[in-house]
Amino acid sequence: MDNVGSTGGTQIVPQVFARKASGLIRRAGWFDVFSFNVLNGIGGIISVLMLSLIPAFYPGANLALTTILATLVFVPMVVLYAKMSAVMPRSGGDYVYNSRMVHPAFGFAANLGITLAVIFLVGTGGAYTADYGIGPLLRVAGYYWSSQGLVNAGNWCTGSLGMFLLGIAVLIVFGALFLLGNMSVYWRVQVVLMVLATVSLVIVVVWGLVISRETAFAHISATLGNLGGKSLAPLEKGTAPSFSLWQSFRALLWPLFAISGCIFSAYIGGEVKQPARSQSVGILGSMVWIAGMLILISTVMLHVFGTTFFANLTLADPSKYGLTTAPGYAELVGLGLGNGVVAVVFLAMFSVWGMTLTAISVTVASRCIFAWSLDRIVPAWLSRVSSRWGSPYNAIIVLLACGAGFGALFSWKWLTILGATYGWYIAYWGVMAAAIILPYRHRSLWNASPGNTRFLGLPTVAFWGILYAPLSLFCLYLSATDNYAGVSPIHNFGQFIVFPAIFAAGLAYYYIVGRVQRGRGIDIALNFGEIPPE
Repeated sequence: MDNVGSTGGTQIVPQVFARKASGLIRRAGWFDVFSFNVLNGIGGIISVLMLSLIPAFYPGANLALTTILATLVFVPMVVLYAKMSAVMPRSGGDYVYNSRMVHPAFGFAANLGITLAVIFLVGTGGAYTADYGIGPLLRVAGYYWSSQGLVNAGNWCTGSLGMFLLGIAVLIVFGALFLLGNMSVYWRVQVVLMVLATVSLVIVVVWGLVISRETAFAHISATLGNLGGKSLAPLEKGTAPSFSLWQSFRALLWPLFAISGCIFSAYIGGEVKQPARSQSVGILGSMVWIAGMLILISTVMLHVFGTTFFANLTLADPSKYGLTTAPGYAELVGLGLGNGVVAVVFLAMFSVWGMTLTAISVTVASRCIFAWSLDRIVPAWLSRVSSRWGSPYNAIIVLLACGAGFGALFSWKWLTILGATYGWYIAYWGVMAAAIILPYRHRSLWNASPGNTRFLGLPTVAFWGILYAPLSLFCLYLSATDNYAGVSPIHNFGQFIVFPAIFAAGLAYYYIVGRVQRGRGIDIALNFGEIPPE
């Protein structure tokens, strides 16, 4: 195994048997990778959650500092994924690294948890589109044009059934794109989505910088007043709690979710051109972009409305103000723009943040399933790639169906966003171990890879792996003790136990499949003596 490797998409000393090409095509450049990760971070939506939850439930937390802390905590894993995706530029991400460097059973079981979480996000993206995009768009349009019917339609969209059905519609749209188009079409579509999503946040920042607090509340009150809504200005009254460093640490799980999105281009490594350069620029650049955007949006919105307003808005009874649900900052901006057409266009662009999560999650999950199939852990038909479209169509069909089911679980609030993703730490620990092992047990592979440097006498990749160990345990502690994260064994044991159970099931499944395949004369362990084919 020490003789196997690749850099920049070229195999090094290929002294093991070779398999035929995977069928995936390297089309993505650095900007595609960068945009893929930025959109995967759903920064627009996470910033809504941050402003809605942190002032109310983490009193004294500073949102900008919380974001900086989350970024610093995750830097080691970002560097590890950038380096490992250059050493082994194949689709499947941590599955490839962990199954080749740590152990095949661990690699599969850990990646199974990530893949199921990503399939959950396939359904969640459409629900977010309804809850933070289409629903607010219709409500805001109704208030501007005095249409209670539109407001009622918006409220339906943000209800469980509306979120689920609109989520299915988003699944159908992107399912058709991936099944009937190819990835080169998707990369072009992604550029458009990236522009729209970015412009929506530019509008937020510009509006927030040029409007005064009094004018903002006046515009919002006038718009709500068209249908008898009351002013929200009284919600800014009160004294904000004093700064708390501990609460700033406690709240970092929310921006951390967005920032962790910057590593997911590693899961499409087999489709990235010049992977050493493209992945490094795309992963590190998107981390900086996401963190900077979260800081900018939260700072501008707090400047306009104040911390006390957001805390009171979350805790208030919305019916006292003629509302069905408390509006997020995007809906507030729409109400405060003063022009119905501009507001609708703005919220239509903001809706992109939800739907892109579906598209990217489909891509990531299908590549993980594809990688399993190449190693014969799941049926071979799941790795079939369309000769015309260049997509693993069977894997995409399967996960679209599963995504619809997970969308229902999220829409009816049986799973939470953080509750579905904390199991990623298992895979992160595997990548950490793989990074520490790589320079010592697979020296030729490491020496031939880009960035094979040392720091304080240690290979840099091992240094970052060791550094991440205590940071990951701290984040896991925060998840386990935070009632609002949804995975505390004290407050929500059911969700807490989900990922350990998935990991255990993945281990059992791997060994059962191995025995079945041996009965057919196939030793799947031989697959892990090489990196997957191009």
